[in-house]
This record gives sequence, C-alpha cells and structure tokens, in this order.
Amino acid sequence: MNPARQQNGLIVANFDASHTPQGSCVGFIVYLETGKVERISERVDGMSSSNEAEFKAAILALEFIAKNCVRHGDTSVLLSGDNESVIEMLQGVGKARGHLLPYFQLARKLAAPFKAVTYSHISRRSNRAADFLSRQMGRTREEWEKDPRRRKKRRRRPRKQILREIREFGTEGDLRL
Repeated sequence: MNPARQQNGLIVANFDASHTPQGSCVGFIVYLETGKVERISERVDGMSSSNEAEFKAAILALEFIAKNCVRHGDTSVLLSGDNESVIEMLQGVGKARGHLLPYFQLARKLAAPFKAVTYSHISRRSNRAADFLSRQMGRTREEWEKDPRRRKKRRRRPRKQILREIREFGTEGDLRL
C-alpha cells in the first residue's frame, strides 16, 4: 500500500532488524494518520537470534504507534516486515515456541486496543528504508566509511593538468576528460 494514499484511520508501519555478534539493531518507519512520517532506529541488547530482533522491531513499532496514535479504537494498523517466519507467527499461521513465545504474546497484547492490526510480508526491496535504519544504527563510523556502497566524491583533476595533457597529446589520442 502506498502510504501517501492512506485512508483515514489507517497507520502503516514497516519494520526490520539486523542481528550481528556485536548486538542487534532495529529500525521502523511509521506513516501516521496525520500524514507525518516517523523514522526510528535503536540498538537493543539481549537478543540471541535474528527472529528475536525482528519481533522486538515489531513490538517497538506497535509501542510507538500506541503512544502517538490519536484514537485507538477507530484506528487500524498495517505492520509490514521482510522476515516471513515472524510475520507468519504474528498472523497466527506459524507457531511461536520457546524463547519467541513471550515476544509473540507481548505483540498480541499491544495490538489489542486497535480496531484491527494486519501483518503483511513484503520483499526486502520494498523494505529497504527500514533495513537501512536498522543497519546504520549498528555500525561504527569506521565501518560506515569503509562501506564500498557508500558514495565517494570523485576527485577532479586541476584545470592546469587538463591543459597540459591537451598540449602533450593534442585533442586526439589518450585524453581523459
């Protein structure tokens, strides 16, 4: 669903998490019914699996919506994530067992005051913004600077060097502009 074309009383949120040996980070984007867009990322401790981190991202998104929502009983929520197993557990299709059960129960409890909460699986490509938020929170400045995907400034040659190359090679040949 395109958040720009939402109907009244519908809040759309996308969530994602990144889990590394150093810890877990979550990110979510909430498109509030007022038209305001909130982008939040946090580092969370104590997560032992990526599914736990994904559940925590969904829970934090629901908590944020509950705090910032104008009318709980009249509001529907569309919560989307790219972890299919977590979405299936939240929908009730998959079973939450063991260490994931408390997260499932908390998410259900947070969803209770709303008119309806729909959980939707989306592709990773569609969830890039939430993924970016979760990954950026977990990176140090050094890691960010070493990232090959980071856009680097193109070094321009000085005008004098270009003119000297033109004199040396003429206008044809091995001229790099």
